[in-house]
Amino acid sequence: MVLKTRKFIFYIVFIIIFNFILLDVYAKILKSSSPAIGLFIAILFFIFILFALSRYFYLSINTKYFFIVLILIIFICLHFFIATLIFKNINLYKFSFSLFFLFVILIISGFFVIFFVKIKKKYLDKIMEIVFWILAIIGFLSIILIRLKIAKYFSSDPKFMIFFSEPSHYVLTFLPFLFYNIYVHKNKFLYLFISFLIALSVRNATLIVGTFLIIFTFYSFKKTIAIMFILILFFLFLDSIENFKLSHYFFSRIMLNSNNISVLVFLSGWNRAFLSLLESYGWGLGFQQFGFVGHVGYYQHLLSAISPALSKLNLYDGGTIGSKFIAEFGIFGIIMLIIYLKIWIGYLLKLRRYNINSNIELFFISFYFMYIIDIFIRGMNYFDFPTFMLLSSIYFLLYKNFNYKKSTSE
Repeated sequence: MVLKTRKFIFYIVFIIIFNFILLDVYAKILKSSSPAIGLFIAILFFIFILFALSRYFYLSINTKYFFIVLILIIFICLHFFIATLIFKNINLYKFSFSLFFLFVILIISGFFVIFFVKIKKKYLDKIMEIVFWILAIIGFLSIILIRLKIAKYFSSDPKFMIFFSEPSHYVLTFLPFLFYNIYVHKNKFLYLFISFLIALSVRNATLIVGTFLIIFTFYSFKKTIAIMFILILFFLFLDSIENFKLSHYFFSRIMLNSNNISVLVFLSGWNRAFLSLLESYGWGLGFQQFGFVGHVGYYQHLLSAISPALSKLNLYDGGTIGSKFIAEFGIFGIIMLIIYLKIWIGYLLKLRRYNINSNIELFFISFYFMYIIDIFIRGMNYFDFPTFMLLSSIYFLLYKNFNYKKSTSE
């Protein structure tokens, strides 16, 4: 049953979504650098809301999904046990805590989906638009703080972005909301231009890549070329004003043989993923063991040579989810990424034909589709907002499949 059209439902849904965006804020309040702490607080808040609203609707997890979760947890345990036969110095505490937290997230993501499928279309469209504009305003305010060199007084990172400890955290949150709004609105170029302007002003290559991916997804080849031509002209205009600092910044990230820190972190992650595959005979290091066991690789040594303070930079997350996942799960990780890409390509074809059945489906597709940036370009870790939404979108896929089978069998 769809939730009753009451005003407070609109605000509740908005609060729930925004609650999961504030992970860095929660982590900072608790003096932690890990988004996992923020995610834990956000989940507790979501559980509190579910209990508070339990009188209005009933939520339950599909038993098939629960068994899938149990099988997954058992597989991770068995995989980890075999990995311990290959490697010494494993971090059992990290594994145990992370496994428990993963189980909690998998269950809560199921409740998250069931809650959202009961939301009316008009609420979701409006909320996604409001959140987009809030994030856009945060982006522009952050630009002012960065340009006036005020941001450094709030964080050790000079590119601190108000609710986000660094631009990459902002970008990975921003992109799915950009994606959703471009799909549902006719004036798509306005949203693209805002994204491009923020990317250039904050100087974030990940947001540029994400914006170009969205352009490719929703426009024909000719329109894609035309839009990119306009954006490149705008880039050249801003670059000339800034004495060609923009082109130097972005080309330093495109050239993989540069000594740029971001590039080295990216290369280090994939280099260590490859070494981990060889070292573990394709088995993998074990869940959450990336950085604790295995060779650190050439690029991590290069980071250490630049500065000892950089020796552990992104050591445990690899800079991308894909490199970490392959390193820890080996051939199984590669298989899972192939499955992800197969579904991703299916969504790409549906999106190009504008063949999405409902706005709730679009909501979860937005996060699933844009997670490709986390996997291959820039990611945080398993316990952040984009990953929570990816797991939710996977449950939504299963939820649709379970319901379809149920309806056809009746």
